[in-house]
Amino acid sequence: RSRAFLDMLDQADVERSAQVHPELAVLERRRISLFVQRQTLGSGSELERQASLDHQLAATEAAIIELRASLRASDPSWIELRQPEILDFAAMRDEVVDSETALLHSFLGERGGWLWLATSRGLEVFDLPDRTQVEQDVRRLLELLTTRSRVEPGEDLETRRERIRRADEDYRELSQRLSNALLGNVLNHAAAKRIAVVGDGPLAYLPLAALPIPHAETWRPSVLEHEWIYLPSVSVLRALNRQAERRAEVSSEATRPRLAVVADPVFSTADPRLEAVSNAQTTRTGLDRQFLRLPQSGAEARELAELAGPDSLLAVGLEAQADLVRSGRLQPYDILHFATHGVIETQHPELSALVLSSLDAAGRPIDGFLRLSDIYRLELDAELVVLSACETALGQEMRGEGLIGLTRGFQYAGASTVLASLWVIQDRATRDLMGRFYSYLLRDGLSTVEALHSAQRDLAANPASTPYHWAGFVIQGGWR
Repeated sequence: RSRAFLDMLDQADVERSAQVHPELAVLERRRISLFVQRQTLGSGSELERQASLDHQLAATEAAIIELRASLRASDPSWIELRQPEILDFAAMRDEVVDSETALLHSFLGERGGWLWLATSRGLEVFDLPDRTQVEQDVRRLLELLTTRSRVEPGEDLETRRERIRRADEDYRELSQRLSNALLGNVLNHAAAKRIAVVGDGPLAYLPLAALPIPHAETWRPSVLEHEWIYLPSVSVLRALNRQAERRAEVSSEATRPRLAVVADPVFSTADPRLEAVSNAQTTRTGLDRQFLRLPQSGAEARELAELAGPDSLLAVGLEAQADLVRSGRLQPYDILHFATHGVIETQHPELSALVLSSLDAAGRPIDGFLRLSDIYRLELDAELVVLSACETALGQEMRGEGLIGLTRGFQYAGASTVLASLWVIQDRATRDLMGRFYSYLLRDGLSTVEALHSAQRDLAANPASTPYHWAGFVIQGGWR
């Protein structure tokens, strides 16, 4: 399932040091430029301009595909990739399973599916509904779960409250039915507090922490009893663990700076923080129309930096630039935290991006997109990357490889673990969750998984809180 991604991990050191083919580099820059122009066209733009950009983008992508095929045929480094080791059950148990950890692997077919549950006692298999049924249920569940993030045209406050109330009721009913179908047998046999999940299709982005305990008398979210982790595959986990072991061998934890935070970028020429720039000759950018400021993310960033200590790197506002990340200055830090907007491009996942400042300190427009193609070129030694932005755990679903997106890019760049979001998140709710998470992580010394679980469990125990506010963030990758 993860052969292609393992090949990328194996080739990381080679590709980072290799010279980029000049013609390919030109084509990639052109594709990025065309894509940004297309994305920043306003809704009233002329159709001819849109069609022209679409045509140029398609022609550029075709040229890139043709050139890459030629390079693979002529350059052995493109084709002589180490084949990943296929793990048997004994190796899986050594890598993942212990008395506190179970492995849950799923497959969805057209006429049914299966769940494989690996525990310290052995391997068990359970039936699943067919892919179409699961996809319909998961899609509906996410619609109900995230109804608070949508604004209906012409809706008054009372109508909105009633819509949300009905959605909450329907969510509880559907989530209980889905939990009974997916987890009813599994959790009875797992007997483990930590469950690592390799999800197929829609199960890769189903927030299992927000599903209730199956067949319980009262509705109780499973996060109250279990920690959930998402994996591309067990083989990828092994590769990430080996990567972390090599990092530990060459660096001393005592001498490494702990946290770098990039947050609250400047998107608009109307941002009041530009008033401090003398004689600024500002020009409107496409980001002016697309992205609103996230003021809570700046406060969140300062709180986290204070918690982490004086060696923290804090890049807020005009300093939160993509060039800062590309420069390599974040490479030594154990934890990288990005609090901003995300752009997820499912058709062309390599163009997905984190959105950082679009203006420099002089008020001049700059490229504010940190794209997946940039992330792949980073060299990180991070134990953890936190993507405190909307839908950063999503990407293009590729059968046999899972979701290809920002999370996969940061793992490739050297991060052992990525904390990312499954849906559009509220600024204030995210600040609350992140404050609790980092307090458990940095102040109490819990592991990443334990810290997220504790923070989510705190919020889940509050009757006024809903899964929408706390279940959107998931851990992907290693945890040891």
